[in-house]
Amino acid sequence: VVAPASGSVALSGEANVRLAQYSGQTKFVSGKNFFQNGKEWVDPAVQSFQNAKRLRIKFNSPEYFDLANSKPGALPWLALGQNVQFVLDGEVYEIYE
Repeated sequence: VVAPASGSVALSGEANVRLAQYSGQTKFVSGKNFFQNGKEWVDPAVQSFQNAKRLRIKFNSPEYFDLANSKPGALPWLALGQNVQFVLDGEVYEIYE
């Protein structure tokens, strides 16, 4: 790390690459942090709900659209992609391709 004359902190090239990779692996969406695990986005709250009811829902299925219609609060999280896990109303939802 190099401190430029302006007083702000400048990162080395390698540190900039690591920062870009890390920031690409996290997203804050509608009040929740999500972390990318492979091709899946995971709400870390899922770990706290090991014994909760789990609902596996295939992306783009009738059940997927039922969820989107019945739980509009989940829409921003569903927009993360085809593989997402999140907690909503004490239940764990796993959207998969």
